Amino acid sequence: MKYKSNVTSFKEKLVDSTFFVVMMSFFMTFLISILILVIKKITPFGDNTLLCVDASIQYIDFYAYLWDILHGSNSLIYTFSHGIGGTGVGIFAYYLSSPLNLLLYFFDKENLPFFYTVVTLLKWCFSSAFMSLFVRRRFERKINSSFVVLLGISYGLMQYNLAQCLNSMWLDGIYMLPLIALGVSETVRKNKGILLSISVALSILFNWYTGGINCIFSAAWFCFEYILLVIERDDKFSVKKCIRLTIQYAYLMISGILASMILFLPAILCLRGGKGSSFDWSVLHLGLRGNPLSAISGFNLGMISTDSRVSLYCGFFVLAGVIGLFCSRELSKKKKIYFGLTLISAVSIFYIQTLVGIFSLFKSVGSYFYRYSYISIFVLVFLVAYFYSERNRLNVTMLIIGVASYMIISTVCGLKYVSEDFLVNKKVWISYGLLIIQLLLIFFYTEDRAFFKLCKKHIIGLIFCIGIIDIAFSFSLQLVNNGDGFSSSQWSYYYENQKAQVEEIEEVEGNDLFRINQTQGRVVYDSFLTAYYDDAFSINYAGIAGYTSCPDNRQMAFLEKNGYRSESGIMKIVNTSVVPLDSLLGVRYILSPYEIKGLEDTSIFSFDDLRGESKKVWKNPYALPIAFIIPQNENEFGTADDQNPFLNINCLYSRLLGEEIKLFIPVDFKTVEPEKNDSYEIRWDINGVSENCVLYGNIPWQSYEHGVLNVNEKYKANYLGWESPSVFYIPTDGEKASVSFAIDTDVSRNSEVQFYALDLEEMRTVAKKINEKAVDLRKNSNSSFEIETTGNDGEGVFLSIPWNEGWKVFNNGKVTEPKKIDDCLMMIPLNSGKNLIQVKYHIPGLTMGMILSFMGILMIFGYMVRKKDNY
Repeated sequence: MKYKSNVTSFKEKLVDSTFFVVMMSFFMTFLISILILVIKKITPFGDNTLLCVDASIQYIDFYAYLWDILHGSNSLIYTFSHGIGGTGVGIFAYYLSSPLNLLLYFFDKENLPFFYTVVTLLKWCFSSAFMSLFVRRRFERKINSSFVVLLGISYGLMQYNLAQCLNSMWLDGIYMLPLIALGVSETVRKNKGILLSISVALSILFNWYTGGINCIFSAAWFCFEYILLVIERDDKFSVKKCIRLTIQYAYLMISGILASMILFLPAILCLRGGKGSSFDWSVLHLGLRGNPLSAISGFNLGMISTDSRVSLYCGFFVLAGVIGLFCSRELSKKKKIYFGLTLISAVSIFYIQTLVGIFSLFKSVGSYFYRYSYISIFVLVFLVAYFYSERNRLNVTMLIIGVASYMIISTVCGLKYVSEDFLVNKKVWISYGLLIIQLLLIFFYTEDRAFFKLCKKHIIGLIFCIGIIDIAFSFSLQLVNNGDGFSSSQWSYYYENQKAQVEEIEEVEGNDLFRINQTQGRVVYDSFLTAYYDDAFSINYAGIAGYTSCPDNRQMAFLEKNGYRSESGIMKIVNTSVVPLDSLLGVRYILSPYEIKGLEDTSIFSFDDLRGESKKVWKNPYALPIAFIIPQNENEFGTADDQNPFLNINCLYSRLLGEEIKLFIPVDFKTVEPEKNDSYEIRWDINGVSENCVLYGNIPWQSYEHGVLNVNEKYKANYLGWESPSVFYIPTDGEKASVSFAIDTDVSRNSEVQFYALDLEEMRTVAKKINEKAVDLRKNSNSSFEIETTGNDGEGVFLSIPWNEGWKVFNNGKVTEPKKIDDCLMMIPLNSGKNLIQVKYHIPGLTMGMILSFMGILMIFGYMVRKKDNY
């Protein structure tokens, strides 16, 4: 039934105002969220946190990095916390550019879990508020204010927002989508589009990933709104008008995208050197991905999206409204058909592989499936809003058929695609009950009979209250699903102690540039593996490990072929110390609960980590300076082999010294083949290991085979699987060692296994030679260095700093092109005599991005002047 506003008093006008409705959505979402957070004892109301999965593995460390930037102790331009060094722009643009993150300045670093709760809560609230704003302005006050608020809350606390609270950076795109959609609607319907340009620019700036999804959706929404306008006005399709509006839409989108280029362009260039270096066109192949009807069973309490089933849950007020829309007596067949096709399209983008590839931004997604599902939930909310904006009475027969069909399909698909115990699940029956209750109330609300008219306010109140209870219950269930993270006190304990450890190291070393490695991070699993590789960000030190979606491919390849494997192009698996590689990278200290032969114990502060193991500081006596003189010759010594990191390291050191170096030497071993049984296990017995050697092993592999490595009965670790290393350290018992590998399949690795011993005496000799060639490197900042040295023709200064297009090198005032060593590190050619070298980092694309942003802003301003739009 069409809502009419008949308000006269100031109080009534205030309550009916757009501002009040929007703020009610915001604060109602806030109150519901606070209530559930209190019940679940989420910080600050308890020791539990929203930090789970990637939020605990990565994002908390990135927020700590941003905290350091805001307080001037780390750099966005260039940071040594990012792998072995890199710009922080890519990380900032993807994870940290939300304006709400500026609130971080007012929190202590020890209280980052509390901050994460606050910023996530605010994003839920803004999602609700902006959805209500969209509904109120798009439908021009035709909908009852209570329903506008409830629609906003349904969107703000939808399943997607709750499930993705562990990916807080994606939530910015959720609250920006209603503004973009409103901009599109007003472009089509009112010929006013400044909101579209501005909201597109901000969405990309706040998070380019969801910004990209929103831009794709905006094109589909433009088509939807234009066709709907033609249907509503019963006009003939005008090619001329369509072209004019399309040109206007394209102009507004281009100006908005250009305005974001000050950050987006540097982020794109950064991605080109990492995971986003190319599109995966194979994701656009034809085919179905699961059964589209399974989306119906996904609309139940507690359901989440999987790789073959999407959950579009956003409250049974919304679902009842969608069913009511198609059971309306007054809605024309033409509109029902159009909205039906719209609904089918909104579901098909999860099941037609080509559409999945497009909305996944042309990348294969292996986790957090259907990251764009919020756009289809937006469509559902819109359809319900449309239902309430028109005079609609329900056809009882169609309503019964509709709800019965829904429940039957949901049950059948639930049994097949969810669980055989689907019907035993109490949440399913509660879902069906809530749906039926909401449909009955909506039926009463739309009836014109006198009794129902008298009870209209009470019916609205019941619809609203049941809708709120429904959403709050779902909220509680979703937080249970997200409850596998660590506690606030655990974070504070670990951060404070590791920070104290690193600070003591820095007091010993002064202002020198050096790196720290560690054999295990904040959390280590029972498999002896970990995904926690971002401590360098949170503790603010120069490391070598890292886990981000914005890596440097050159670094990943360099580390992998020299002993530290990369996982899926995003994670550097560094859970031991390959001493020669660490030494080359200037690693002076290793944080480890266990001793590695050749490293020296220190008296520096140690503490018990979260596993209860004493995390000690070990000094690397073979650590090399960050900068030293090497010959420029390109002679090769020995044989490099991408499958043999030990030979690669020998060749690399030979190249740097200009003579053949053999740090690693192969050791003899005997293979013990087991009897064939259900668990295939192979063992290698190693003999004759010198007392002055460190033993390492490696089994080259190309695919996951998932076995268990038993290393000399000292430790067991999962191997040839997710997060597994390549090179592993072997503690020895005198001259003997034994390594076994258990796997379920009969695979012999006799010809591939590698066992090498590091000659510590040779390592000591090599380190001494190189240290004698060290040059003084003065660090002005993370992105600026000076080197003053005397050189000869044919020599260069080696820097264990990764080569990047952003480095600008000047030698005696003249631009000098640095060369790449092993396609990763830098070598600066020297002149004969005195060399004053200046090395500065400039963010690639920043200048051009600023120019393009200025052009975009000029285009927006020009449109405002021409249209005289005021927003």
